[in-house]
Amino acid sequence: MQLHTIIAVLIHTGYGINLTDYSQCKLTHMGLEFAGETDTTEGGVRCESWLAKSAAALTDSMFPGRSIVDARNYCRNPTQSVDGPWCYSMDPELLYDVCMIPLCRYTECRLTGPGMEYAGRHNRSVTDNKCLKWDKHRKKVLDPVTTKYYEQRKYSKRKFPDETRSSAKNYCRNPDGDTAGPWCFVKTNRNVVKQYCDIAMCQMEPCTTFTKNVTTTSNIYTHYTELNKRTSSFRFGLKLWNSDSLINASASIVLSLFPLPLNEEEMNMFRTSLVVYISNTQSALAVGNADVVDYEPTMNVIHSTAYTYFTISWDRGYVSLRQDNSTKPLFLAEYKYKKHLFGLRKGQFFWYSIHGDHMLWTTDDCDEMDQCTVHTTSEERYERFYPLRKSSNPSFDLKFHVRSTHAACIVFQTTPVHDLPRIRLTLYDTNNSTTISLYQTYETAVELGKITVLNLLNYWQWHEFTVTLFTNTIQVYHQHNTDTQLLLEVKHEFISHLRWFSPASIHSASHWMFYCSPDERAQPPKPFPPECVLNTDEAGYKGHQDVTDKGQMCLPWTHSKDVVNKIDKKTVLSYWNYCRDLHGEKNVCEGILSH
Repeated sequence: MQLHTIIAVLIHTGYGINLTDYSQCKLTHMGLEFAGETDTTEGGVRCESWLAKSAAALTDSMFPGRSIVDARNYCRNPTQSVDGPWCYSMDPELLYDVCMIPLCRYTECRLTGPGMEYAGRHNRSVTDNKCLKWDKHRKKVLDPVTTKYYEQRKYSKRKFPDETRSSAKNYCRNPDGDTAGPWCFVKTNRNVVKQYCDIAMCQMEPCTTFTKNVTTTSNIYTHYTELNKRTSSFRFGLKLWNSDSLINASASIVLSLFPLPLNEEEMNMFRTSLVVYISNTQSALAVGNADVVDYEPTMNVIHSTAYTYFTISWDRGYVSLRQDNSTKPLFLAEYKYKKHLFGLRKGQFFWYSIHGDHMLWTTDDCDEMDQCTVHTTSEERYERFYPLRKSSNPSFDLKFHVRSTHAACIVFQTTPVHDLPRIRLTLYDTNNSTTISLYQTYETAVELGKITVLNLLNYWQWHEFTVTLFTNTIQVYHQHNTDTQLLLEVKHEFISHLRWFSPASIHSASHWMFYCSPDERAQPPKPFPPECVLNTDEAGYKGHQDVTDKGQMCLPWTHSKDVVNKIDKKTVLSYWNYCRDLHGEKNVCEGILSH
């Protein structure tokens, strides 16, 4: 590296020196995203062209630029070696060798979720314990989950952005590449344990959402958010949590008429939703397309270093995806519009859902002070996480409103990346119990607190709750009219670690509002005709109830061939997914069962 280059990329701050030129440094230990022009090995040997060797196992898709030719003889990591970028050597006695690509350095914040590039001076864990020095061999480190001890030798100096263990001192770092973020060893109760650190993200948008894929046989969308504005566009930002996800990064956005827990095959069948697919290789309207899905190339549009902003626009049967600061859309597609539910509502969509593994999102609608966004969950799948808000040091709180027939759940975690350990709050289960449980494994839970309260939840009325987390204490309050009741208070040392939350529900629809109060628009229908009946045998209900008596969401009537064959299509379309007198029964709908 030439002297003038070093001066250009080393930026001095009050906390040290930043190294921020991504062509000269890597963001993770493996450096899968590295696309610089370094062409010598660690030992100073010149690299050979990737095409010069017999490398049939290597393909274009393994390189960040998607091309072996363009990679020339530059250091890359197509094999995902834990040692980082490497290259074939021109030395006939050395087939290949690693390259000396340093970690980038950010001294005031972490640029990525894992934060391997963090080089600041923060030296306390989330529990406010002082960090221990890195330059020591730890013979006994306690794993708090398994309660077993393990030995931890000194980490290689290459695993630190400081480039030496002594320079890293006792500051929060990430030498083992933990995707959850920077951490350190601390001493607590006479044991040495690993704990994460509170290191702020360099770019933290006002409304941040983290999504992860829940492992199933197919993508099922169970968490929806109301589209507040009745417009024909939706703007959002995307950012990779982990730089090593660059090559395979992808995300999906559902625009839907209903917040139904459906997979993509069912969406195509019911014709209730569109799915916009975005990836670092190609993008398209993947579900709802009127023609054969036509994927357009979108090379590396999602990054880990900054948000990329997109806008989805739709109008009378056409939908497009456009990247900010670009006049040309990434794709333009036609969807089935006329003689369908889409056409009945004149091209409007009322809900959206987002998916993407280890992805950060921000949307324009979530920070509007004059409106409160409604979230709907229908299954116990924790696929969206939100950061808890700090009320005072060291207290965090979560204020929310919910309406549900039963079993509304919220999990709290240290990090959105690792599911365990976690604490689950279950409101009003089938036994009328509200519980707080600690999960160290998926199969077993330790009940920390329990209370039985009748009628704690109601699908037709919002109920207000506040969860306060203060050091090792969690308190759950229920606000009703002007009264505030402390439902539960439990203590556990793990509570001080919690920073993120995710809502869900068990076999029923739950509607949520976080950190705001429902306005008139968000209120459920009032119990006056036509929204109510005098008794269950009364016929002719024409209200807007769209759930069964057990809380399951109703499917649109258009999915039933039996109904469509007996009633004219215009009438069936107008029935939407509301309870009606059909099949010889009164006030019924077909509820969707859990997957």
